[in-house]
Amino acid sequence: MKPMKKLVATGIFVLLLVACKANTGEVKIQEQGSAPTDAASASTESPSVSSVDEARPSPDVIEFVQTNYSEQNPTDGAYVQNDMRYTICAYRQAKTPDKYHYLALCSADDFAPEKQVDLYILTADANNVVASNTGILIRSANVSLVSLGGERLGFAVSQSEINQGLISGATTLYAKRDEELPAVAEFIDQLDNTSDPDCKGYEHGCERIFRKFLDSGTPDANAGLIIVEKNETNGTSEEKRYTLKFDSTVGKYIVPSELQRSY
Repeated sequence: MKPMKKLVATGIFVLLLVACKANTGEVKIQEQGSAPTDAASASTESPSVSSVDEARPSPDVIEFVQTNYSEQNPTDGAYVQNDMRYTICAYRQAKTPDKYHYLALCSADDFAPEKQVDLYILTADANNVVASNTGILIRSANVSLVSLGGERLGFAVSQSEINQGLISGATTLYAKRDEELPAVAEFIDQLDNTSDPDCKGYEHGCERIFRKFLDSGTPDANAGLIIVEKNETNGTSEEKRYTLKFDSTVGKYIVPSELQRSY
């Protein structure tokens, strides 16, 4: 009987220990480490939003999309307009001062030779369009939001292609200018000829180059944009940075010729 009493006592001790831990805040630690159940409550402090949204658009923005496109398809979540399927491919709401919504929709038809991208800047209540650029046609669509300084954002629309084993890509930046949303910069963001066994015979040899915007951390929108480049050429690696200055006379950023070279 003594071993049985000891076992019962041990079980009671374990139960008491679990009860004590439940009151010491250990459950709270688990909650802090878990992912939020509502995507709208997720942090949006990151300076850019990729094509995978970090924040769910507000109900007002969803209503705007449903009014101008269609109701959301419950099967795949797409919005269908004129037999074309669209998905929200980038979104963020600026915090201050106007709290504009930055919204991008991309066509989701995998069989179409080109993708269509529609860009919008909406008022805080999403009832009015501040600026837009729709019907942008590209071969492949990857849209992200880039900080241009302060709360001013721009849409970076990237595309890439493979031609005879050569990979090349380009990024076009769209930013608000009055009531328009024009292209204000374009640069080659990807070059890769390393799959070609004869790449050593190219002018620049065997190279693999990737470039992307570095979000502005300054409140001054005129400070310029920084592009970070990772370059692997002939077995050596190097990282470079380029600054694009805005030219108000033409309403565009000046892109160095080195960032415009392609195959």
